[in-house]
Amino acid sequence: QLTGLSKASTDEIPNITNHKKVSSQWVYWYRDKASRDSVSSLLSKTPLDQDTIFNISPIDKHLVVAIIIDNDCIKTTLHLPTGAVVDRHNFSAKLTKTWHEEKWQDLLNNLPESVQLVVGEQSFSQTEFSDSEWFSANHNQLLQQNETWQMVFSVEREEAIEQNQLLISTIEQTFSSFLPLYRFIAWHRENDFIDVTKKIQETKELKRQKVKFTKGAQVRITAGLLSGKIGVVDNIDSKN
Repeated sequence: QLTGLSKASTDEIPNITNHKKVSSQWVYWYRDKASRDSVSSLLSKTPLDQDTIFNISPIDKHLVVAIIIDNDCIKTTLHLPTGAVVDRHNFSAKLTKTWHEEKWQDLLNNLPESVQLVVGEQSFSQTEFSDSEWFSANHNQLLQQNETWQMVFSVEREEAIEQNQLLISTIEQTFSSFLPLYRFIAWHRENDFIDVTKKIQETKELKRQKVKFTKGAQVRITAGLLSGKIGVVDNIDSKN
């Protein structure tokens, strides 16, 4: 079920990627390196402000499915941050197709009843958000508003300790139920509803057009170890 996904974990030491605090520990799965490289140029264009400039962790930019543990509970989650603009746009575009909208509704109906949808400070039960009328009325707002939302299954500390080894199968079952939703939402070359590949090619072509030099032109190196030396342009790559 995890084929093609990369596994990672959040840092256990406070640093810039976790905003200098560790309130929980995440083990998470998200798109593989090839897919990350494909969308990196689009994610780098995400507008930054003083509240988001240090949102540089993968869990700030990509849809992830995760297991999270803190002092009060252990939970599994499908986590869609505000910075995951490629996944958000792909999901929104996909839901405009009637067949895919029906498929999404089926996935929601198959989730365990204990799963909640958390949007900002609001929580909705599985019975609420799996209702077709509720989701049709709210999904545009969910995808466009500037808030992280997540599907969450949580086991409180005391119950987790009491379950002991049974906790493993409980977590495994709910984690597995999130994976089809992840595959449905996450952008991938085989799940591309926003022409990402085309946009990347257009960006590269624009860069090529802005190049001031031509092959064979003489240039003077202005910085680095070869500063002051004269060279001849032999090749211009896609990164200029």
